[in-house]
This record gives sequence, structure tokens and C-alpha cells, in this order.
Amino acid sequence: FHNFGYSLLALKLGETHLLVQAHLLYERVFGRMADDAFCVTVQMQSRLADRWNVRATPLHDRPAAMFRPTALQEQHVLFQKLRKEGLLDALSDWWPKEECETLFTQLSQGEPSRSACRPHLIISSTSWTPDEDFGQLLEALPAFNRDLANAAKRAVVVVTGKGELRQQFEERYAAMLHQLDAVRVLTLWLSFADYALLLGSADLGLSLHTSSSGDDLPMKVVDMFGAGLPVCARSFAALPELVRHGENGFAFTSSEELSQSLSHALGVATYNLPQLKSTAGERKLNGWDENWDEIAWPLIQSHLHPSQRKDQ
Repeated sequence: FHNFGYSLLALKLGETHLLVQAHLLYERVFGRMADDAFCVTVQMQSRLADRWNVRATPLHDRPAAMFRPTALQEQHVLFQKLRKEGLLDALSDWWPKEECETLFTQLSQGEPSRSACRPHLIISSTSWTPDEDFGQLLEALPAFNRDLANAAKRAVVVVTGKGELRQQFEERYAAMLHQLDAVRVLTLWLSFADYALLLGSADLGLSLHTSSSGDDLPMKVVDMFGAGLPVCARSFAALPELVRHGENGFAFTSSEELSQSLSHALGVATYNLPQLKSTAGERKLNGWDENWDEIAWPLIQSHLHPSQRKDQ
């Protein structure tokens, strides 16, 4: 169980719709037929046991190996590539004129380094669905912009992904762009490889995922932690299993809290929030292989015939 299908369907049709109720019955009946199951959070395990009488073992998601901090040389090549492809045109008035420089990196005698005028880079990803309210980001931008301007800093927020609500977001952002001189928002569609490199080049991850059920966790945050980023994440019931407020990121509920979390996490302004105890990169999540060996394989092995079992 990675989430509940009926809860996703309810986002469009409403919880009382006949198809949603039928889907709920289908999931519950067939779920009970399983001899064993995996789920992605401890909270989901409790719901399955209490409401559906389904026994499940939590198997938390883990980042793929490609999600890691990106070396400066790779960053320089990536930003040059994205600029050449026209994906960073919205940053043209900020872009340096020297060919050996990008907005984020520079070369000196062939050695890459961070650009002296480098803005903070915040990354998010989305399918632009109703369970992620990016309107909350727009509401937070003016206050975040003021904090940046007061600190003589700038920031770029990159939101990757495709979906039905993207155009609406872009139109609302365009209408308020004249108010924002210290922050820019880009909506991009990237290859998986370029997304992983960009994520590893960022300073901060952002998640507005709220979970249709409240019981799953955003895979994007797992990937952000794999890339070594602290994360500002929209709060919901299961989130503390992944984002530990004040340790590897900040959890927020309101737009005001989002703005303050962004500024505080980047060191742009100080609010009544704890200092992050560690970045995600200092406390790595174990990988899929280790997770499989420690949790999944022993459970699967317990259902195998003795002749099929292997010690691995």
C-alpha cells in the first residue's frame, strides 16, 4: 500500500460519490485477502490494522542512488545546458555576461566554484494536482521577497512537473511578478537525469504535498534528502515520520509559516524557529538495497517453502 486509491479518486469526485465508495470497498475486501502486505508509513500500518483488519509491515521509501549532491563541475555544465535550451530565460536580467559564468557557478583557470552573485536555489516538484496547493507558495512570496530584499539576497524557486493546474499557477504568478524583485519562480519540465542534477545543486527543497489520505509520504522529499537538502514541507499527519521539524527541515501549515520557514532555513532572516540540527546529507537514509535486506526480504522469505529460501 503506497496510498489508497479511493482517497485519490475522492479528490475529484468527493468522498460520498458512489464510485469512491465502491473503490473503498474493493480495496478493503481484497486487502483483507492478503497473507501479508507492505505499506509506506507506520501511520498507514495502524489504519490498515484498525479499520480494515489488514496486517502490513512498514517499508519506507528510499531515494534512488542517482539522488546525491551534485559536484560543482556538473552544476556548471547543467546550468549552461539549461540556459542554452532556453529554460532559464526568465533569469536573463540576472544572468552574467561572461561566457565562463552562469548565475550559479563560475570557472576560474578551469576550476569551478560558486558564483559570487549566486542566488539561493529552492527546488520543488509536482504533478499539479489538487492535493498540492501551490497557491500557498504564491501567497508566501511577497513576505519572502521582503526578507530577501532586506538581506540584499536573491532566490530562484524552480518547480518541475506537468499537470492541469500549472497554467493557473503561471497566470497568477505573472500577475504578481511586478511586486517581486528579489525572487523568481520558474516552472520547468526536465528529464529525470537533469532533475536529479538540479536537485543536487539546490540549497533547499520544498514540498506542498498534503496526501489524499494523510497516511503516505511525498517521494519528492525522500529524493531531496538523498540529494542532501533540508526541506520545508507542508504539515500533515504522517509527515513527522520523514521530516523532523527543526532537525532536517521545517514543517509548516500557513502561508506565513511557509515564508518564515524559507527565510529561516536559508539564513535570510531569523524567526522563532529552531536552528536546523543537521542537513539531510549529514544523516543519510539507508538505500533501497539495505531497506530490502532488513525489512522486505525476511518477510517474503517467511512465506517461501524451505527449499526456496536463501540466506541473503
